[in-house]
Amino acid sequence: MEDVVARTAVTSCRRWAWVATLFLWAAKTVIAPAPIQAAEAFVHIDTPSLTLIPSAQDYANDYVDAAGSSGIDVKVKTNSPTGLILKVRSSGAGNTIRLGDLLLRTLTPAGPGGTALASWTPLALTDLNLWSIGIAQGPFISVATDVRIRNLGNYDDSPNAGYTFYTHTFVFTVVSP
Repeated sequence: MEDVVARTAVTSCRRWAWVATLFLWAAKTVIAPAPIQAAEAFVHIDTPSLTLIPSAQDYANDYVDAAGSSGIDVKVKTNSPTGLILKVRSSGAGNTIRLGDLLLRTLTPAGPGGTALASWTPLALTDLNLWSIGIAQGPFISVATDVRIRNLGNYDDSPNAGYTFYTHTFVFTVVSP
């Protein structure tokens, strides 16, 4: 069984805005062979960029987020009768947004026989099960992935430096249960 992997690079800048740029590097592979037809799963990241602009209230709350249609739109589908699990983790290397400060969730209801990570959870170096379904799913279903960056006051904000850029890379993986 092979995994379907899509990497999402998030670039953020501090001072007036958090800017996230997303890139899809891989989108398809065979999950497991079936006697007649191979089961396949697909993942596609539809959000080409994400901009978070903290308001005075965001600074008072010490976080900024993009939720629902403002977050990352990840679409998945599979012809596997056992469904799929959408996982997400940090790539680890080269990230400047601290793992404990980057939180994810989805309010997209889980598919039949599946689960959804509905509470804000820190991104980790290990996979988080973000969303799942226990049956074949087609056409694509959209999983709205909410992103929150907290502890805004802990990031350098030099007043004369313009923007300070911070980066992070998410790795989305689809696997067959």
